[in-house]
Amino acid sequence: MSMRNRLFWIIPVLLLAVVFTASAQKYRSTSYVSPTGNNSNDGSSASPWLTVTWAAAHTLATGTIVVRSGPSNAVYPETVTLDSAININGSPNLGYSVDVTKFILAGKPILISGFTPATLIEVSNGGSIQDALDIVFPGTSGTPREIVVNAGTYTEDLIVPTDWLYVNGAGTGLCTIKGVSTSGYNIDVNAQGFELEGFTIESPSAGSDSYGLYVQAEDANIHGNAFNVARRTTTLVESYGIQTKANQDLGTLQISGNTFTNFGGASLGYTGILIREGTAGTVSVTGNTMSGAAYAGVVVQRENQAVHLEQHL
Repeated sequence: MSMRNRLFWIIPVLLLAVVFTASAQKYRSTSYVSPTGNNSNDGSSASPWLTVTWAAAHTLATGTIVVRSGPSNAVYPETVTLDSAININGSPNLGYSVDVTKFILAGKPILISGFTPATLIEVSNGGSIQDALDIVFPGTSGTPREIVVNAGTYTEDLIVPTDWLYVNGAGTGLCTIKGVSTSGYNIDVNAQGFELEGFTIESPSAGSDSYGLYVQAEDANIHGNAFNVARRTTTLVESYGIQTKANQDLGTLQISGNTFTNFGGASLGYTGILIREGTAGTVSVTGNTMSGAAYAGVVVQRENQAVHLEQHL
């Protein structure tokens, strides 16, 4: 056999070996990241990677990324896009914290935990706000965890399960939450300290029941949104922008600076805000604007409760 033919057979074997080795090392089910790591390491506990971005690209779906602090507080200055179902677990040393600048949810991570509210969560257009609500750790009173929602239309009903969240939309007219259910609440707030700002919130199609944003927890703050509420077709159809749960301690509920209007050509109007009879708490309803076919701007059913009203109808 000539030397030329020998080279012809040897080279493919070497190439196959290189490809096989790279593929075997590309993905891990559990990956580790450390400020003292290196992305040329294998991502194990003993040999961690340096960046969360690298780990996210090299961890199997349903796997876990453990993000460590050093012997001090650690901040990873990264914007990490998550497009698969993985766990991200901040694992600081005792007495220290660990944070990442921002996580962008392009897919559905399983859980993001162990980071302080300094870590920002962002939902990109085409993602799900509910996914973000489901996976984040709670903030604290005075330091809520922020979820930034980029411009787009998000057709989904939301349940808020986590305390002290601030959901910040790109702005009314730019960022829309379009309700789906005609038999339940389109935004169900059942966690303390929920703040919502910067959205157009649109009811399901005209002619069906629209229960709007429903507050059944303490210390909600709903401000700077535009509610587009369906008109009623008959007196049997209910249509609300915001309503509260009866016999509920609302803490300090603030509804301010929102606009309410209607869509649909039905003959009957909508109710902007309904404050039901309750047991405790203080409600402040100020600076909201009602327009269009409003059957009632603000309805108050609460007895012996402190309700401060200041409206522009």
